[in-house]
Amino acid sequence: MFKSKRTALALVGVFSLMLVLLLVACAAPAPAITLAPTSVAQNGTITVAGSNFQSGEKVTITIGTVTLGTATVGADGKFSAASLKVTTDVKPGAVSISVKGDKTTTAVAAALTVTAATK
Repeated sequence: MFKSKRTALALVGVFSLMLVLLLVACAAPAPAITLAPTSVAQNGTITVAGSNFQSGEKVTITIGTVTLGTATVGADGKFSAASLKVTTDVKPGAVSISVKGDKTTTAVAAALTVTAATK
């Protein structure tokens, strides 16, 4: 079939490389989150929504060491956690909300501005 083993091995190498490139090109999109609103007063609430997470995994939503809540990812890779309270434990200023999955341990962050609680 082939004139030499070298030719056969070269073809196997080329096809293997093509397969790897195809798999990389078809890789799943990275997890992402959105916040609504992106600015909130202490004791206010936000909604965190995510996509492209692993189906069925539990995600934990935090600001630093403060846990705001958890959610379970649906079969479509999405979740939504509404009415998460940003307590006074979170200091005013620019903070980062982190969402981490329990299966993939993927952590995704988004910026949030926290203002002082109104009296």
